Amino acid sequence: MGVKVTQLEESSFELYYYESAIKEVYVNGYLRLIEDSNNNTISLEYEVVKKSHEENNSKKDEKLLLKKIENSSKASWEFVYNEEGFIKSMMNHAKRTWTFHYTKEHYLSYITLNKTLEESYLKRK
Repeated sequence: MGVKVTQLEESSFELYYYESAIKEVYVNGYLRLIEDSNNNTISLEYEVVKKSHEENNSKKDEKLLLKKIENSSKASWEFVYNEEGFIKSMMNHAKRTWTFHYTKEHYLSYITLNKTLEESYLKRK
């Protein structure tokens, strides 16, 4: 079992896992692409967001959040985040939308799919 590491550019590199024939591409330390031996791919897009509670404009006040995942068959998932950085909603390529609801303590309380209750995580009395 071995891994081949190839630097692509100054801030990007590729990992190739010999045993599984999986290739991963990282840019600025973030996973951007996964490819298997059949050329099936999963790509990941990120977006830079400013931390809402900070007033400075430095790089420390920014965070990178996963925005979209898409495979080579064009199936995709897009993410929207709330002010605290938790997933607010996720929409797939078929326009199904999951909405995530949290307690005031930031615990996941329930999920809706197209505005219908899908799963509840609160203890029932």
